[in-house]
Amino acid sequence: MFSNSTFPRLILGGFMLLNLVAVSAAENNRFISVTGSGQVSAAPDTAWITSGVVTQASTAVEAVDKNNQLTNKVIETFLDADLEESAINTSGFNVHPVYDHSQPSGGGSESLKPLAYQVTNSVTVKLTELDELGELLDQVIKAGSNRISGIRFGFNDNEALLDQARALAIANAHKKAQLYAGEAGVEVGEVASISETGARLPQPVLHRMASAQAMEAVPVMAGEQEISVDITVVYLIED
Repeated sequence: MFSNSTFPRLILGGFMLLNLVAVSAAENNRFISVTGSGQVSAAPDTAWITSGVVTQASTAVEAVDKNNQLTNKVIETFLDADLEESAINTSGFNVHPVYDHSQPSGGGSESLKPLAYQVTNSVTVKLTELDELGELLDQVIKAGSNRISGIRFGFNDNEALLDQARALAIANAHKKAQLYAGEAGVEVGEVASISETGARLPQPVLHRMASAQAMEAVPVMAGEQEISVDITVVYLIED
């Protein structure tokens, strides 16, 4: 067994050796540099829902009161679905006046009087039971949510999939190096350096819903998403 103080020396020694090999390759100008790519596709296991309530009234206080009542019902609906409070976050709150810009105003927009006040309150919810997503959206809309900004699918933990993609990228780089070396009539030697040049995680895919009030059933398909990693590997050419 190694002591705790041994590990830093081993790691440092490994880095020094790798750097020396890389310097040797650069000095001799006998190396093969290739890029490798690895991709992993999987069905998402997590969804993020942004649900909002928009209300309007003649005064700001009245509009806020109406909004609070409906927003509380929406949050209660999420909690009744056994979601933890930590999975529910307020993502936006806005109060603004509504003007009738069709009416002429000699003093400009500053002299216009508000016709009403509009309040928007949005919460973003993290859901890991995707088979319940459609039914939950239906319940939330019935509870009073009249703005579903979108649904984003992804993974609760990307690291395991990233590691799979990295392993595939290494294999892809080695395959390329072997091919190039074989065509050039040389042999692939030790690895001089490995650098990860990019990792692409699933981009937010928003499934927007134009008219939440008109929906009774919400069919949702998560599909598959891809995680990919690009690396650059430098191999020495054996003599």
